[in-house]
Amino acid sequence: MRLPFRPRSQRRGAALLLSVLVLFVLIAIVFQISIATMTDARVGRNDVGLTLIDRSIASAQWDIFELLKVDAEDAAAGGEGGIDPGAAAAAAGGEAGAEEEPPADSRKDEWGRVQRTEINGIELRILVEAENAKYNVLNVLNPDEEEAEEAFQRVVRIIDTYREGTRDDVPRRQAEDMVREMKEYILERNRTNWPQPTLLTFDEELDGVFLPMSLREFLVLESWEPHLFRSYRDELEDQVHSLDQFLTVWSSLDIASNVTPQEADGAGTPTADPEEDEGDGDEGSGDEGGGDGAAEGDTGGGDGGQGTAASPGYGVNLNLAPAAVLKGLFDDRDLSPRFWDDVIEYRNLEEEEEDGAEDVEPMYDEFNNEILVRRAFESLEELQEVRAWDDLGVEDQNRVLRLLVTESSIFTIYITGRRDMSGGSNMQAFADPAERARLEEQHGGALVRTVRTVVWRREGDDGTEIVTILPWEVVETQPYEIQDFPEEF
Repeated sequence: MRLPFRPRSQRRGAALLLSVLVLFVLIAIVFQISIATMTDARVGRNDVGLTLIDRSIASAQWDIFELLKVDAEDAAAGGEGGIDPGAAAAAAGGEAGAEEEPPADSRKDEWGRVQRTEINGIELRILVEAENAKYNVLNVLNPDEEEAEEAFQRVVRIIDTYREGTRDDVPRRQAEDMVREMKEYILERNRTNWPQPTLLTFDEELDGVFLPMSLREFLVLESWEPHLFRSYRDELEDQVHSLDQFLTVWSSLDIASNVTPQEADGAGTPTADPEEDEGDGDEGSGDEGGGDGAAEGDTGGGDGGQGTAASPGYGVNLNLAPAAVLKGLFDDRDLSPRFWDDVIEYRNLEEEEEDGAEDVEPMYDEFNNEILVRRAFESLEELQEVRAWDDLGVEDQNRVLRLLVTESSIFTIYITGRRDMSGGSNMQAFADPAERARLEEQHGGALVRTVRTVVWRREGDDGTEIVTILPWEVVETQPYEIQDFPEEF
Protein backbone atom coordinates (compact mmCIF):
# COMPACT_ATOMS: atom_id res chain seq x y z
CA MET A 1 0.00 0.00 0.00
CA ARG A 2 1.44 3.35 -1.06
CA LEU A 3 1.53 6.31 1.43
CA PRO A 4 -0.08 9.63 0.36
CA PHE A 5 2.30 12.34 -0.98
CA ARG A 6 2.60 15.38 1.37
CA PRO A 7 4.88 18.03 -0.19
CA ARG A 8 2.09 20.61 -0.24
CA SER A 9 2.09 20.90 3.62
CA GLN A 10 5.80 21.78 3.62
CA ARG A 11 5.22 24.62 1.11
CA ARG A 12 2.67 26.23 3.44
CA GLY A 13 5.44 27.23 5.92
CA ALA A 14 7.40 29.10 3.27
CA ALA A 15 4.32 31.07 2.23
CA LEU A 16 3.70 32.05 5.86
CA LEU A 17 7.29 33.26 6.28
CA LEU A 18 7.04 35.26 3.07
CA SER A 19 3.80 36.85 4.31
CA VAL A 20 5.48 37.87 7.56
CA LEU A 21 8.36 39.47 5.69
CA VAL A 22 5.97 41.39 3.45
CA LEU A 23 4.10 42.55 6.55
CA PHE A 24 7.32 43.80 8.12
CA VAL A 25 8.15 45.72 4.95
CA LEU A 26 4.71 47.32 4.92
CA ILE A 27 5.01 48.25 8.60
CA ALA A 28 8.44 49.83 7.94
CA ILE A 29 7.06 51.80 5.00
CA VAL A 30 4.06 53.00 6.99
CA PHE A 31 6.29 53.88 9.95
CA GLN A 32 8.66 55.82 7.69
CA ILE A 33 5.77 57.70 6.12
CA SER A 34 4.39 58.48 9.57
CA ILE A 35 7.76 59.75 10.84
CA ALA A 36 8.25 61.88 7.72
CA THR A 37 4.76 63.30 8.05
CA MET A 38 5.26 64.07 11.75
CA THR A 39 8.63 65.68 11.01
CA ASP A 40 7.15 67.83 8.29
CA ALA A 41 4.35 68.82 10.65
CA ARG A 42 6.87 69.80 13.35
CA VAL A 43 8.97 71.73 10.87
CA GLY A 44 5.83 73.51 9.73
CA ARG A 45 4.88 74.33 13.31
CA ASN A 46 8.39 75.62 13.97
CA ASP A 47 8.26 77.78 10.85
CA VAL A 48 4.94 79.19 11.96
CA GLY A 49 6.31 79.69 15.47
CA LEU A 50 9.43 81.48 14.20
CA THR A 51 7.28 83.70 12.01
CA LEU A 52 5.15 84.63 15.02
CA ILE A 53 8.30 85.27 17.07
CA ASP A 54 9.77 87.46 14.33
CA ARG A 55 6.58 89.50 14.09
CA SER A 56 6.42 89.90 17.86
CA ILE A 57 10.07 90.97 17.98
CA ALA A 58 9.47 93.47 15.19
CA SER A 59 6.53 94.92 17.14
CA ALA A 60 8.64 95.14 20.29
CA GLN A 61 11.39 96.90 18.35
CA TRP A 62 9.04 99.71 17.37
CA ASP A 63 7.96 100.01 21.00
CA ILE A 64 11.59 100.38 22.09
CA PHE A 65 12.24 102.93 19.33
CA GLU A 66 9.35 105.00 20.62
CA LEU A 67 10.55 104.57 24.20
CA LEU A 68 13.99 105.92 23.28
CA LYS A 69 12.45 108.88 21.48
CA VAL A 70 10.13 109.73 24.37
CA ASP A 71 13.03 109.47 26.82
CA ALA A 72 15.06 112.01 24.83
CA GLU A 73 12.10 114.34 24.37
CA ASP A 74 11.21 114.24 28.07
CA ALA A 75 14.80 114.91 29.07
CA ALA A 76 15.04 117.80 26.63
CA ALA A 77 11.84 119.23 28.06
CA GLY A 78 13.38 119.29 31.54
CA GLY A 79 11.95 116.03 32.81
CA GLU A 80 13.75 113.35 34.71
CA GLY A 81 17.36 113.22 33.67
CA GLY A 82 17.43 116.85 32.52
CA ILE A 83 20.32 119.14 33.39
CA ASP A 84 20.22 122.42 35.21
CA PRO A 85 21.48 125.04 32.69
CA GLY A 86 23.39 126.83 35.42
CA ALA A 87 25.20 123.68 36.46
CA ALA A 88 25.99 122.85 32.86
CA ALA A 89 27.41 126.31 32.25
CA ALA A 90 29.52 126.05 35.38
CA ALA A 91 30.82 122.65 34.31
CA ALA A 92 31.70 124.05 30.91
CA GLY A 93 33.50 127.00 32.44
CA GLY A 94 31.40 129.33 30.30
CA GLU A 95 28.82 131.98 30.98
CA ALA A 96 25.19 131.52 31.94
CA GLY A 97 24.16 131.82 28.32
CA ALA A 98 26.22 128.81 27.25
CA GLU A 99 24.49 125.81 25.74
CA GLU A 100 23.10 123.24 28.11
CA GLU A 101 24.94 120.02 28.82
CA PRO A 102 23.16 117.03 27.26
CA PRO A 103 20.71 115.13 29.47
CA ALA A 104 22.01 112.11 31.34
CA ASP A 105 21.21 108.51 30.43
CA SER A 106 21.26 105.92 33.19
CA ARG A 107 19.51 102.83 34.54
CA LYS A 108 16.88 105.14 35.97
CA ASP A 109 15.51 105.44 32.45
CA GLU A 110 12.85 102.93 31.50
CA TRP A 111 14.89 101.57 28.61
CA GLY A 112 17.83 100.99 30.97
CA ARG A 113 16.13 98.09 32.74
CA VAL A 114 15.53 94.57 31.44
CA GLN A 115 11.89 94.24 30.43
CA ARG A 116 9.54 91.33 29.89
CA THR A 117 6.33 91.40 27.94
CA GLU A 118 4.08 89.17 25.86
CA ILE A 119 2.81 89.75 22.33
CA ASN A 120 0.50 87.28 20.58
CA GLY A 121 1.39 84.54 23.06
CA ILE A 122 5.14 85.07 22.57
CA GLU A 123 7.17 85.76 25.71
CA LEU A 124 9.67 88.54 25.05
CA ARG A 125 12.72 89.58 27.04
CA ILE A 126 14.23 92.94 26.08
CA LEU A 127 17.72 94.13 26.97
CA VAL A 128 18.96 97.53 25.76
CA GLU A 129 22.67 98.35 25.95
CA ALA A 130 24.13 101.80 25.39
CA GLU A 131 27.10 101.58 23.04
CA ASN A 132 28.43 104.75 24.65
CA ALA A 133 28.92 102.70 27.82
CA LYS A 134 31.61 100.73 26.00
CA TYR A 135 35.09 101.73 24.89
CA ASN A 136 35.51 102.39 21.18
CA VAL A 137 38.45 100.46 19.72
CA LEU A 138 38.83 103.02 16.91
CA ASN A 139 40.69 105.15 19.45
CA VAL A 140 43.80 103.14 18.55
CA LEU A 141 43.79 105.02 15.22
CA ASN A 142 44.38 108.39 16.85
CA PRO A 143 46.89 110.36 14.74
CA ASP A 144 48.64 111.37 17.94
CA GLU A 145 51.00 108.45 18.61
CA GLU A 146 50.95 108.96 22.37
CA GLU A 147 47.15 109.03 22.50
CA ALA A 148 47.00 105.99 20.19
CA GLU A 149 49.33 104.02 22.47
CA GLU A 150 47.25 104.91 25.52
CA ALA A 151 44.12 103.75 23.69
CA PHE A 152 45.92 100.55 22.69
CA GLN A 153 46.71 99.76 26.32
CA ARG A 154 43.13 100.61 27.38
CA VAL A 155 41.69 98.04 24.97
CA VAL A 156 44.25 95.47 26.17
CA ARG A 157 43.29 96.05 29.81
CA ILE A 158 39.58 95.75 29.09
CA ILE A 159 40.00 92.46 27.20
CA ASP A 160 42.29 91.19 29.95
CA THR A 161 39.75 91.88 32.72
CA TYR A 162 36.28 91.53 31.20
CA ARG A 163 36.13 87.83 32.10
CA GLU A 164 38.30 88.03 35.18
CA GLY A 165 37.26 85.60 37.89
CA THR A 166 35.82 83.02 35.49
CA ARG A 167 37.33 79.84 34.08
CA ASP A 168 37.54 81.48 30.63
CA ASP A 169 39.59 84.52 31.61
CA VAL A 170 41.59 85.97 28.70
CA PRO A 171 45.37 86.00 29.32
CA ARG A 172 47.20 89.31 29.02
CA ARG A 173 49.39 87.98 26.21
CA GLN A 174 46.39 86.98 24.13
CA ALA A 175 44.77 90.38 24.75
CA GLU A 176 47.87 92.14 23.40
CA ASP A 177 47.92 89.88 20.33
CA MET A 178 44.24 90.57 19.69
CA VAL A 179 44.65 94.35 19.76
CA ARG A 180 47.80 94.28 17.64
CA GLU A 181 46.16 92.08 14.99
CA MET A 182 43.06 94.26 15.06
CA LYS A 183 45.05 97.42 14.39
CA GLU A 184 47.03 95.78 11.58
CA TYR A 185 43.79 94.49 10.06
CA ILE A 186 42.38 98.02 9.89
CA LEU A 187 45.51 99.76 8.64
CA GLU A 188 46.93 97.09 6.33
CA ARG A 189 43.82 95.42 5.00
CA ASN A 190 44.52 96.57 1.43
CA ARG A 191 47.74 94.56 1.52
CA THR A 192 45.98 91.28 2.28
CA ASN A 193 43.48 89.03 0.57
CA TRP A 194 40.70 89.86 3.02
CA PRO A 195 37.43 90.74 1.26
CA GLN A 196 36.69 94.45 1.10
CA PRO A 197 33.12 95.72 1.45
CA THR A 198 31.51 97.96 -1.13
CA LEU A 199 30.78 101.31 0.51
CA LEU A 200 28.44 104.06 -0.58
CA THR A 201 30.93 106.74 0.43
CA PHE A 202 34.70 106.92 0.33
CA ASP A 203 37.05 109.29 2.14
CA GLU A 204 40.22 109.87 0.15
CA GLU A 205 42.04 111.00 3.29
CA LEU A 206 41.46 107.53 4.75
CA ASP A 207 42.66 105.65 1.70
CA GLY A 208 43.99 102.31 2.92
CA VAL A 209 42.12 102.45 6.24
CA PHE A 210 39.17 100.06 6.41
CA LEU A 211 36.96 100.81 9.38
CA PRO A 212 35.16 97.72 10.71
CA MET A 213 31.38 97.59 10.43
CA SER A 214 31.11 95.36 13.48
CA LEU A 215 33.37 94.18 16.27
CA ARG A 216 32.69 90.59 15.20
CA GLU A 217 34.38 91.34 11.90
CA PHE A 218 37.67 90.64 13.69
CA LEU A 219 36.76 86.97 14.06
CA VAL A 220 38.70 86.31 10.87
CA LEU A 221 41.88 87.03 12.85
CA GLU A 222 43.80 84.19 14.45
CA SER A 223 43.69 85.30 18.09
CA TRP A 224 40.02 86.33 18.00
CA GLU A 225 38.09 83.21 19.00
CA PRO A 226 34.31 82.75 18.58
CA HIS A 227 33.71 81.91 22.24
CA LEU A 228 34.80 85.45 23.16
CA PHE A 229 31.50 86.69 21.72
CA ARG A 230 29.25 84.20 23.52
CA SER A 231 27.36 84.58 26.78
CA TYR A 232 27.14 81.42 28.85
CA ARG A 233 27.88 79.89 32.24
CA ASP A 234 31.23 78.29 32.92
CA GLU A 235 31.90 75.10 34.86
CA LEU A 236 31.45 76.96 38.14
CA GLU A 237 28.08 78.38 36.98
CA ASP A 238 29.54 81.90 36.79
CA GLN A 239 28.16 84.17 34.10
CA VAL A 240 30.60 84.68 31.24
CA HIS A 241 29.94 87.81 29.19
CA SER A 242 30.45 88.61 25.52
CA LEU A 243 33.27 90.90 24.43
CA ASP A 244 30.96 93.22 22.49
CA GLN A 245 29.36 94.19 25.79
CA PHE A 246 32.58 96.02 26.69
CA LEU A 247 34.03 97.19 23.37
CA THR A 248 32.38 98.82 20.37
CA VAL A 249 32.96 100.38 16.97
CA TRP A 250 29.55 102.01 16.71
CA SER A 251 29.73 104.88 19.21
CA SER A 252 31.55 107.12 16.73
CA LEU A 253 31.20 107.65 13.01
CA ASP A 254 34.78 108.87 12.55
CA ILE A 255 38.29 108.08 13.69
CA ALA A 256 40.20 110.15 16.22
CA SER A 257 40.35 113.94 15.95
CA ASN A 258 41.02 116.89 18.22
CA VAL A 259 37.41 117.27 19.38
CA THR A 260 36.38 116.10 22.81
CA PRO A 261 33.00 114.43 23.43
CA GLN A 262 31.92 117.30 25.65
CA GLU A 263 32.87 119.91 23.06
CA ALA A 264 31.06 118.02 20.33
CA ASP A 265 27.93 118.09 22.46
CA GLY A 266 28.22 121.87 22.77
CA ALA A 267 29.05 121.85 26.46
CA GLY A 268 32.77 122.53 26.31
CA THR A 269 35.28 120.55 28.34
CA PRO A 270 34.57 120.32 32.08
CA THR A 271 37.62 121.05 34.15
CA ALA A 272 38.50 120.20 37.69
CA ASP A 273 38.77 123.87 38.66
CA PRO A 274 36.57 126.14 36.47
CA GLU A 275 37.39 129.24 38.51
CA GLU A 276 41.09 128.74 37.88
CA ASP A 277 40.46 128.43 34.12
CA GLU A 278 38.74 131.80 34.05
CA GLY A 279 42.12 133.46 34.48
CA ASP A 280 44.63 134.30 31.80
CA GLY A 281 44.66 130.70 30.56
CA ASP A 282 48.32 130.05 31.36
CA GLU A 283 47.54 127.73 34.24
CA GLY A 284 45.71 124.52 33.53
CA SER A 285 46.38 124.68 29.78
CA GLY A 286 48.53 122.23 27.91
CA ASP A 287 48.60 118.48 28.09
CA GLU A 288 45.33 117.90 29.89
CA GLY A 289 43.14 120.21 27.81
CA GLY A 290 42.48 122.55 30.71
CA GLY A 291 43.28 125.92 29.09
CA ASP A 292 40.76 128.65 28.61
CA GLY A 293 40.41 127.57 24.98
CA ALA A 294 38.89 124.30 26.16
CA ALA A 295 36.97 125.95 28.95
CA GLU A 296 35.30 128.32 26.51
CA GLY A 297 34.30 125.51 24.19
CA ASP A 298 37.06 125.97 21.60
CA THR A 299 37.13 122.81 19.53
CA GLY A 300 40.89 123.18 19.22
CA GLY A 301 41.04 121.96 22.79
CA GLY A 302 44.57 122.95 23.76
CA ASP A 303 47.98 122.93 22.21
CA GLY A 304 47.86 120.94 19.01
CA GLY A 305 45.14 118.69 20.33
CA GLN A 306 47.25 117.48 23.25
CA GLY A 307 45.22 116.17 26.13
CA THR A 308 41.91 116.06 24.32
CA ALA A 309 39.75 112.98 24.03
CA ALA A 310 39.60 111.20 20.73
CA SER A 311 36.47 112.33 18.92
CA PRO A 312 32.70 112.80 19.27
CA GLY A 313 31.17 109.59 20.54
CA TYR A 314 34.33 108.19 22.14
CA GLY A 315 33.45 109.24 25.69
CA VAL A 316 32.37 106.45 28.05
CA ASN A 317 29.00 106.83 29.77
CA LEU A 318 29.76 107.22 33.46
CA ASN A 319 26.36 105.88 34.54
CA LEU A 320 26.28 102.74 32.44
CA ALA A 321 29.87 101.63 31.83
CA PRO A 322 30.77 98.24 33.34
CA ALA A 323 33.46 98.11 36.00
CA ALA A 324 35.92 96.46 33.57
CA VAL A 325 35.58 99.42 31.19
CA LEU A 326 35.95 102.09 33.86
CA LYS A 327 38.94 100.43 35.49
CA GLY A 328 40.52 99.79 32.11
CA LEU A 329 40.68 103.48 31.24
CA PHE A 330 43.82 103.96 33.36
CA ASP A 331 46.61 101.77 34.57
CA ASP A 332 46.42 100.96 38.28
CA ARG A 333 49.75 102.69 38.78
CA ASP A 334 48.43 105.93 37.29
CA LEU A 335 44.99 105.95 38.92
CA SER A 336 43.94 103.89 41.90
CA PRO A 337 41.08 101.42 41.20
CA ARG A 338 39.62 102.55 44.52
CA PHE A 339 38.39 105.68 42.81
CA TRP A 340 36.29 103.63 40.37
CA ASP A 341 35.03 101.50 43.26
CA ASP A 342 33.74 104.68 44.87
CA VAL A 343 32.14 105.76 41.58
CA ILE A 344 30.33 102.43 41.25
CA GLU A 345 29.25 102.59 44.88
CA TYR A 346 27.92 106.12 44.41
CA ARG A 347 25.74 105.23 41.42
CA ASN A 348 24.27 102.30 43.33
CA LEU A 349 23.19 104.32 46.36
CA GLU A 350 19.47 104.82 46.82
CA GLU A 351 18.20 108.06 45.34
CA GLU A 352 17.34 110.59 48.04
CA GLU A 353 13.89 112.12 47.76
CA GLU A 354 13.77 115.89 47.71
CA ASP A 355 11.51 117.73 50.13
CA GLY A 356 8.17 118.52 48.53
CA ALA A 357 8.87 116.36 45.48
CA GLU A 358 5.99 114.46 43.92
CA ASP A 359 5.70 110.76 44.58
CA VAL A 360 7.52 108.78 41.93
CA GLU A 361 6.07 105.56 40.61
CA PRO A 362 8.00 102.54 41.89
CA MET A 363 10.42 100.74 39.56
CA TYR A 364 10.18 97.00 38.86
CA ASP A 365 12.65 94.48 37.50
CA GLU A 366 11.97 91.94 34.76
CA PHE A 367 10.26 89.62 37.25
CA ASN A 368 7.94 92.37 38.48
CA ASN A 369 9.79 92.77 41.77
CA GLU A 370 10.09 96.32 43.07
CA ILE A 371 13.61 97.71 43.02
CA LEU A 372 15.25 100.73 44.56
CA VAL A 373 15.76 103.88 42.54
CA ARG A 374 19.52 104.33 42.23
CA ARG A 375 21.48 107.52 41.88
CA ALA A 376 22.86 108.71 38.57
CA PHE A 377 25.44 111.27 37.53
CA GLU A 378 23.33 113.98 35.96
CA SER A 379 26.53 115.74 34.85
CA LEU A 380 30.26 115.19 35.16
CA GLU A 381 30.36 117.96 37.75
CA GLU A 382 28.64 115.54 40.14
CA LEU A 383 31.88 113.54 40.33
CA GLN A 384 32.90 116.02 43.02
CA GLU A 385 30.51 114.21 45.37
CA VAL A 386 32.46 110.96 45.05
CA ARG A 387 34.62 110.39 48.13
CA ALA A 388 37.88 109.64 46.32
CA TRP A 389 37.56 112.59 43.92
CA ASP A 390 39.40 115.01 46.19
CA ASP A 391 42.25 112.50 46.53
CA LEU A 392 43.06 113.02 42.85
CA GLY A 393 45.26 115.82 41.66
CA VAL A 394 43.95 118.44 39.26
CA GLU A 395 45.82 116.81 36.40
CA ASP A 396 44.31 113.39 37.12
CA GLN A 397 40.86 114.89 37.52
CA ASN A 398 41.06 116.50 34.09
CA ARG A 399 42.30 113.24 32.57
CA VAL A 400 39.28 111.46 33.99
CA LEU A 401 36.85 114.13 32.78
CA ARG A 402 38.20 113.94 29.24
CA LEU A 403 37.19 110.29 28.86
CA LEU A 404 33.69 110.40 30.33
CA VAL A 405 30.22 111.55 29.28
CA THR A 406 26.73 111.12 30.73
CA GLU A 407 24.78 110.92 27.48
CA SER A 408 24.19 108.00 25.11
CA SER A 409 23.14 108.13 21.48
CA ILE A 410 23.85 104.63 20.10
CA PHE A 411 21.88 101.67 21.46
CA THR A 412 21.96 97.92 20.89
CA ILE A 413 18.60 96.25 21.43
CA TYR A 414 18.51 92.52 22.21
CA ILE A 415 15.06 90.93 22.05
CA THR A 416 14.56 87.25 22.83
CA GLY A 417 11.28 85.68 21.77
CA ARG A 418 10.20 82.43 23.41
CA ARG A 419 7.27 80.26 22.43
CA ASP A 420 6.42 77.20 24.50
CA MET A 421 6.06 74.12 22.26
CA SER A 422 5.43 71.54 24.99
CA GLY A 423 1.72 72.23 25.26
CA GLY A 424 1.94 74.02 28.58
CA SER A 425 4.47 76.19 30.36
CA ASN A 426 5.65 75.31 33.85
CA MET A 427 7.66 78.50 34.27
CA GLN A 428 5.04 80.15 36.45
CA ALA A 429 5.26 77.25 38.89
CA PHE A 430 8.68 78.45 40.05
CA ALA A 431 8.52 81.37 42.45
CA ASP A 432 12.31 81.87 42.40
CA PRO A 433 13.21 84.27 39.55
CA ALA A 434 16.72 82.85 39.36
CA GLU A 435 15.35 79.36 38.77
CA ARG A 436 13.08 80.64 36.04
CA ALA A 437 16.01 82.34 34.35
CA ARG A 438 18.05 79.15 34.47
CA LEU A 439 15.25 77.11 32.92
CA GLU A 440 14.86 79.64 30.15
CA GLU A 441 18.56 79.35 29.35
CA GLN A 442 18.09 75.62 28.72
CA HIS A 443 15.38 76.28 26.09
CA GLY A 444 13.67 73.04 27.05
CA GLY A 445 10.39 72.52 25.19
CA ALA A 446 10.48 76.02 23.75
CA LEU A 447 11.23 77.71 20.46
CA VAL A 448 13.67 80.59 21.08
CA ARG A 449 15.16 83.29 18.88
CA THR A 450 17.30 86.30 19.83
CA VAL A 451 17.59 89.29 17.51
CA ARG A 452 20.03 92.19 17.80
CA THR A 453 19.33 95.67 16.44
CA VAL A 454 21.60 98.73 16.62
CA VAL A 455 20.11 102.23 16.34
CA TRP A 456 21.30 105.83 16.49
CA ARG A 457 19.17 108.35 18.38
CA ARG A 458 19.73 111.85 17.09
CA GLU A 459 18.05 115.21 16.82
CA GLY A 460 16.63 115.84 13.36
CA ASP A 461 14.72 118.65 11.74
CA ASP A 462 11.44 117.24 13.03
CA GLY A 463 12.65 116.34 16.50
CA THR A 464 14.21 113.15 17.82
CA GLU A 465 14.57 110.41 15.26
CA ILE A 466 15.84 106.84 15.30
CA VAL A 467 18.28 105.84 12.56
CA THR A 468 18.92 102.12 12.11
CA ILE A 469 22.56 101.05 11.91
CA LEU A 470 22.05 97.27 12.13
CA PRO A 471 18.39 96.45 11.38
CA TRP A 472 18.21 92.72 12.13
CA GLU A 473 20.77 90.12 13.17
CA VAL A 474 19.98 86.74 14.71
CA VAL A 475 22.47 85.86 17.46
CA GLU A 476 23.03 82.66 19.37
CA THR A 477 21.98 83.82 22.82
CA GLN A 478 20.93 86.97 24.57
CA PRO A 479 23.73 88.49 26.66
CA TYR A 480 23.46 88.57 30.42
CA GLU A 481 22.85 91.92 32.01
CA ILE A 482 26.12 93.25 33.41
CA GLN A 483 25.51 94.19 37.03
CA ASP A 484 27.78 96.19 39.31
CA PHE A 485 27.12 93.80 42.16
CA PRO A 486 25.84 90.54 40.63
CA GLU A 487 23.73 88.33 42.80
CA GLU A 488 25.05 84.87 43.51
CA PHE A 489 22.58 82.17 42.54
